[in-house]
Amino acid sequence: MKSFKDFIRYISLKEQKKEICILSAFICIIGILFYNLYPFPFVFPDTGAYILSAQSGVLNIYRPMGYSHYLQLLHSISSSITFIFIGSYTLNALASLFFLYSFKYLTGLQNKWIFYGLCLFIFLSPTILFSTNFLMSDGLFNTLTILFMATALWMIYSSNIWIVIIHLCSLAMLYNVRYAGMFYIPVSMVVLFLAYQRRTVLLRFIIACIPIVLLLFLQSSTRSEYKKVTGVNTTSGFSGWQLMNNASVLIPEAKQLPVSKFNTELEQLYHRYLATCPDSIFTTTAALSTGLMWDKTSPFKQFVYYYMQMTNRSYPIAWVETGELYSKYAKKIIFAYPFDFITDFIIPSLVSFFEFREIGEHGGEFKNEQMYQDYYGIQIDSYKHTCNLFTDINPLRHVLHYIYWIALTAAAIYFLIRTRKSSFTNKDWQASALLLIFIIIYIGISVLASPNTTWRYAMPIYIPSILFIGSVLKELLIPKIK
Repeated sequence: MKSFKDFIRYISLKEQKKEICILSAFICIIGILFYNLYPFPFVFPDTGAYILSAQSGVLNIYRPMGYSHYLQLLHSISSSITFIFIGSYTLNALASLFFLYSFKYLTGLQNKWIFYGLCLFIFLSPTILFSTNFLMSDGLFNTLTILFMATALWMIYSSNIWIVIIHLCSLAMLYNVRYAGMFYIPVSMVVLFLAYQRRTVLLRFIIACIPIVLLLFLQSSTRSEYKKVTGVNTTSGFSGWQLMNNASVLIPEAKQLPVSKFNTELEQLYHRYLATCPDSIFTTTAALSTGLMWDKTSPFKQFVYYYMQMTNRSYPIAWVETGELYSKYAKKIIFAYPFDFITDFIIPSLVSFFEFREIGEHGGEFKNEQMYQDYYGIQIDSYKHTCNLFTDINPLRHVLHYIYWIALTAAAIYFLIRTRKSSFTNKDWQASALLLIFIIIYIGISVLASPNTTWRYAMPIYIPSILFIGSVLKELLIPKIK
């Protein structure tokens, strides 16, 4: 059985020490060059909400508080906004190195060309690099995903209690940064079951259920805090809005449903309101763009304004309460038209996940506000990057995008074909299967939960998929290595 002590000895060997020194220098050079090109963080409309929650400590009703707590931690070390990039870039680099060398050690990867290729694709990823200087939760979520998958890989080969604890802590942090972290639970359950193979099946099953207990505790805590602030017993109002957006493709047909199908007066009122809206608004294209959630002229937003007048609620509270209404309504029409939901939303959403998404510097101009002045001491009125590196390399990214998906698909097909001749108890096979299972689960949940409208949403599967391709190449080239 592989052990963490042996891993420490392994990376202390001359070959690994030399590699790590070269990689560390390479990572530092890339970080310095990147910072000189982009000395100020990239921002997004949601950035202000994260900063405000970090400054005030008040719950952000739109997003989990994990990223705001992370900003508070960095701020306690240094109040310079530059330190966010330093901290985020360093954490991502350390997590990536840990995952990379854990993979090399655990799977016995010896082919230097495969290893060097993995290094290039991991540490020169434009999306990951961009995310480390982006004041959004995506970069932190990706870094925690890397740690989560690295420890998951370890648990296939070892039942070290500290690895298990770090794994479960990373799962909890993922949930607190983005609620999508709850969908990582199946992976945790599988690796916990595999980690304790010398125990009885019943005990292994009980241990595998620990992530479910953890999720129930996290959700209970989140709901309690959310209810204190909003008065609504829910995890997040955002989930209802997102589900309503996805189910909007069914509204033209759902208009035919009788009002009696809906239980409460508010649901019935909403149903009558939607019946007055033109069918042309509720298209698959509109649902995939998620514009119905944000456009102030959309029926969903207009109903919120009407609800505010009707109940005398403030916008944040009305947004949460209508989110609960939208969740209930959306579920009913999805169950009423399940096949149409599959053909009009799920399949198009699946196709859109694989589409190329540009990244660039445009649209991210920083406009100073009082909270930035108070929290980070920023005095400039505005800042806009003059460098256009990411925009300029989009054509190259476009080509590599399709090469990446073709390579991943080919690797998955080869792995599945070879599975018939493999032993399911083989650790290396289990490691490759784990990476592939995570990729499939992530894509499947993403397709169901939210359309892929940006490069950020597919980022968490990037390094696991690169390592999966590496594991298949390793198997392919083993007979040729002497």
